[in-house]
Amino acid sequence: MALKNYKSFPLLEDYLNYLSVIKGRSPNTVIEYRTDLLMFFSFLKAQKGISGERYDLLFVDKKFISEISLNDMYNFISNNQAEKQTSAGTRARKIVSIRQVFSFYSLSVSTAWLTAYLDIIRISPFSPESVYIRMPLKDKVSI
Repeated sequence: MALKNYKSFPLLEDYLNYLSVIKGRSPNTVIEYRTDLLMFFSFLKAQKGISGERYDLLFVDKKFISEISLNDMYNFISNNQAEKQTSAGTRARKIVSIRQVFSFYSLSVSTAWLTAYLDIIRISPFSPESVYIRMPLKDKVSI
């Protein structure tokens, strides 16, 4: 996936600037977060059948983000495990990227509660590919 060809979107660039300037994250960390999040939003574009140029994510806005479900997040992580065969450590980093960007967006978009159920992957020394996901206790969570 040629991520350098992607047309990012303002909300993502705002978050990446926040990571760099306010949080003081290293350039490599910011690049990894950018990669993870571009992959996530690209996956959602394909899953939701959104037309347009392959590398164009400029359609992503607050409304689109507010419609992302926990199931969308699970599907992305599952796709990384099954189709891309990423390691548990890589999937854990992607989960952290998603959780943190949604926490940042919670300042203006009320979807951060979703990521409360998207747990970090725990890597056991005896079973490096073990994945534990906490499921919500209720079918619906009121905001």
